[in-house]
Amino acid sequence: MSLLESISEPENIIGFRNVLVHGYDMIENATVRFAIKSSLPIQLEEVQSLLST
Repeated sequence: MSLLESISEPENIIGFRNVLVHGYDMIENATVRFAIKSSLPIQLEEVQSLLST
């Protein structure tokens, strides 16, 4: 299994990163806050799992 296959919603992560980097002046704080609260805990678990293998 590749790294990309072991991460949930990689397209969304990449897309959000692109918005942050290239459209940082247009993004609202509430959008970032929502992404952090809803997705970060899941991503953290996945990264910890990958690092422990």
